[in-house]
Amino acid sequence: MTQNDDLIRRQYLKILFPLMFSVLGATINALIDSIVVSQRLGSDGLAAVNASMPLYLIICTIGSLICGGSWILSSKCLGREDVEESNKIYNNGLCLAIVIGVIITVLGIIFNPAIASLLGGTGSIYEFVKQYTLISFTGTLSFILVYIPMFYLQLEGKGKYISVTVAILVITDLFMDILLMFVFNLGMYGAALASVIANIVSVIYGFISLYKAPSNFHFSKEHFKPRNLIAIIQNGYSVAVTNLFDAVKLLTINILILSFYGSGELAVWAILNTICELSLIISSGVSRAANSMLSVYKSAMENSRIRMLIKIQLETGTILSVLFAAILCIFNVPIKHIFNSDVNLFWPLLMVGITTLFHTICDIWSGYFQITETAWISGVQSLFRRLLFPVGALVVIISANFYLWSFLPIGALLALFGGCIVTYIVSYRNKKKSVVLSKLLLLDDYLSKNNKVIDFSLNANMEEACTASEQIVDFCRENKLSDNQSMKIQLAIEELIKIIILRADSVEKIDARAYAYDGVIGVQFRYPGKLYNPYEDDDEELFIELNMIKKLGEETRHRYTLGLNTIKFSLNLE
Repeated sequence: MTQNDDLIRRQYLKILFPLMFSVLGATINALIDSIVVSQRLGSDGLAAVNASMPLYLIICTIGSLICGGSWILSSKCLGREDVEESNKIYNNGLCLAIVIGVIITVLGIIFNPAIASLLGGTGSIYEFVKQYTLISFTGTLSFILVYIPMFYLQLEGKGKYISVTVAILVITDLFMDILLMFVFNLGMYGAALASVIANIVSVIYGFISLYKAPSNFHFSKEHFKPRNLIAIIQNGYSVAVTNLFDAVKLLTINILILSFYGSGELAVWAILNTICELSLIISSGVSRAANSMLSVYKSAMENSRIRMLIKIQLETGTILSVLFAAILCIFNVPIKHIFNSDVNLFWPLLMVGITTLFHTICDIWSGYFQITETAWISGVQSLFRRLLFPVGALVVIISANFYLWSFLPIGALLALFGGCIVTYIVSYRNKKKSVVLSKLLLLDDYLSKNNKVIDFSLNANMEEACTASEQIVDFCRENKLSDNQSMKIQLAIEELIKIIILRADSVEKIDARAYAYDGVIGVQFRYPGKLYNPYEDDDEELFIELNMIKKLGEETRHRYTLGLNTIKFSLNLE
């Protein structure tokens, strides 16, 4: 039997669009505010929102640092089947996020005039910037906490709740923008306040959804342990630096364009940057939808499934990026009118569309390294893509007096090549140490090359169950198991698959693995649907079969993560 990507693809696509929608939630405030403000307050208002973006990105940096770090640690624990430790880390991240959010709010309100001056200078947009940032500081806690349900609902496989959470954010923000700016005439205060109110409402719903059973996570102050905070920061920095680099990049590009091209091109850049933020729905959404699955597969050393998932991401990302570029070009005139601009945006928007494809590939790659033991590579790739090469390309374009907006795809393409060079160097250096790693994903395929693991897929029927058991028995014999051990595993396989077929929720596909390393040999089955643990089924008709399986195995386990049931049956090799 061979392995296919049916189950992986199904689970990935199931979470993809809710996650893409969740990325929209992270950018929707600026997008909606930019559109509404440009219509209500004109070009100065639009420029003020763009000038305030670095502050918002820094707050997001802190949120992703804390919440992203705890999420990565929690997902690794779930990959090792340590649910209790995963929940402890969740509580540490939640407490830290609350404390940091309150501190930033207090300091931000006190020093807001100085911060607004730094962002908006002393020009005509200064007052707008000061108003926008003041209200934004009052909502800092909600901007940070919204990351927790967005990340952790993915771990729970609750994609529909992510969609609803973001829908609440989008609808509330749009409604409040119109109400506060056009009805109550609160100007820039209204635009910022709408974002804060929308985030608060979505955070409340997100946490209610996260705690709804079945859930591996619940609040408990008893689980707070300061020693976990360092680990959270260490794991979260690769997620956080992306927002930090974006903030520095935006500030630098704003200064360069204003200095060399004037306020007219800066207004065009404000539009393009807003569209670039919208493109994160694709580039970041395609990546984030796979990160929890990748973390679980990486912890379990399931290299073949990692490669399948990366391939699915690349296929999906390419299709979505091309569609996005086509939409931008086709609707360039309506987009111009939406932002109240009189500039021809066809070619600038085409540059953004091409850039989106390169960014999507980079994000898939960088997202993978975020959850590995080589997370520093993700940080390097983020430095390349989000700061070094875009700014460097812009400087070269300015010096050569070339087409301004070509710096976007050129910078993204150079970042992709730079990432290739980094991983090739790491692979080569490890080869010299007699550790062979693949050149792009840096995977160690020792187990599969030495027949210590086999991965395959099967349809949920007894015919394929028997074929699978025969294949695994052959695997056991190659790993020098006794006939008695092989017989135990064969009986357990056939009985477990039969129970899954009969009792689980409409299972059609099952991913299977046999493994023999670290003194243990066993089998693992993953199947979708509602939580169903066959080892705890109290149906009298299954009593004999289940009792037999438990007696045959030295360890029998079940876990439910990512919307998938995973059961294991194992024996000690000694």
